[in-house]
Amino acid sequence: MIDLKAFERDGFIIVRGPEVSRLKAGITSALAKRALAALEKEDSFQSSLPELRSRSFSEIVDHVVARETKNSVSGRLYRIFTATPEFIAAIADPAALAWVTALGLKSPVAGTMPILRIDRPRDEWHRTPAHQDWWFSLLSPNCVTVWFAIGPLTADMGLLEVVPGSHRAGLIQFQRHNNNNPFRPVKDWPDEDFRPVELADDGVIIFSQFLLHRSGFNQSNNTRMSVQLRYNDLATMQVVESSFTVKHSEHVLNEQTRLLAK
Repeated sequence: MIDLKAFERDGFIIVRGPEVSRLKAGITSALAKRALAALEKEDSFQSSLPELRSRSFSEIVDHVVARETKNSVSGRLYRIFTATPEFIAAIADPAALAWVTALGLKSPVAGTMPILRIDRPRDEWHRTPAHQDWWFSLLSPNCVTVWFAIGPLTADMGLLEVVPGSHRAGLIQFQRHNNNNPFRPVKDWPDEDFRPVELADDGVIIFSQFLLHRSGFNQSNNTRMSVQLRYNDLATMQVVESSFTVKHSEHVLNEQTRLLAK
């Protein structure tokens, strides 16, 4: 059930139910298979593969993160995860499209490909500061993000934090932050304005891309993983454009340069 009044008031709503569970289960099953297939090519994980085959997706990732150096293996897994067909197809999931359509998107199109966040334990560098997703879209005033965790999500793993009602301010002026998280607001928001969002296993949060939000800090010993599905609305775009472009990876570009005829 979509509570449109709550969405208009707060800038976000939480949706729960079996369709959420189905969506998440499909993604985690597909990613677990790809993780095991990739780890078959990693010599340092050969001895643990028999045990990992009976583990959940989150347990597989935790095992890798705890035993790697400088994200060397999980970084490669991440690139495979985001190229997994079932993961890419999540943007076209019937339930997700029904949710955003109920929120007023008449002609939803992908704002980005599905995004996977892997927040490793006590990783301050990759923590996202307060921001609006609108900064990375700039096309549809009614664009939205569907956000959900895959695997466990507890308070010590760092919950998504939002400022309820902040979407009504429209575009917040932003400035450069760093290369990893390029932007942050010019104005500092006090911590007490942010509300942590607790999601059950069968829950997703859908929010306006004008909503100010940030990542909580993962102070646990486990890896937090979350998915973002971002949607623009072709019906409200002032220009017919896309907010992302698919391009070749650095691997392909480097190999092209290496193999290019001299």
